[in-house]
Amino acid sequence: MRLIIAALLGAAALVPPLAPAQTNFPDPADAAAPVPDVTVTSAFDGYVPYRDDAGPGWKQLNRDVMERPAKGHATGHAKPGSAAGGAAHSMHGGGAQ
Repeated sequence: MRLIIAALLGAAALVPPLAPAQTNFPDPADAAAPVPDVTVTSAFDGYVPYRDDAGPGWKQLNRDVMERPAKGHATGHAKPGSAAGGAAHSMHGGGAQ
């Protein structure tokens, strides 16, 4: 038991020199106290605002859509009795005409 107590007292004697030194802060009420400079980088450094290019207007886009045929269809709509639509509708129960 004495050995344990002696070891604890020896360890306690070594602890204060091993503790890190505390820095003394200047008094907050002292206006003339020296303080280190603070450097803060802005969150907007390197920010480039988005610029949308002037693409085609809505009139030009409408003209482009009107000039292109719809997907999978010929220009113009096929009527059920016409030659363009007859073969496609033969599989719906009626014979090909």
